Amino acid sequence: MSCPLDLEEPIPRKTMEALKKLEAEALLQEIKTVLGWEIDFCRLLVKLPENKFIAWTAAIKTMLNEGSSTAKNLETNIGRLVHLCMAIPFIHHFMSRLRDLHTKS
Repeated sequence: MSCPLDLEEPIPRKTMEALKKLEAEALLQEIKTVLGWEIDFCRLLVKLPENKFIAWTAAIKTMLNEGSSTAKNLETNIGRLVHLCMAIPFIHHFMSRLRDLHTKS
């Protein structure tokens, strides 16, 4: 938000253009979706929305059940897990094996 305009301001400026966007996206909320993750500021939780959780777990289960995967599917799942690494940094350690498999494929 910006300061209200005053006619005697030394530097003239325009009014803020995106007030509707500010009201829609910047209101105080307990749960906010940021880059596809639901962040619960009250309980300090970061969680994946249910539709993404179902899709991601199904893809991982398919890879595990088949015992193999295409390079494209492996790349997709690695990309998804990289997002998880932003929330849980120590997972980077386990990503090296997946990246190695992708390089070999």
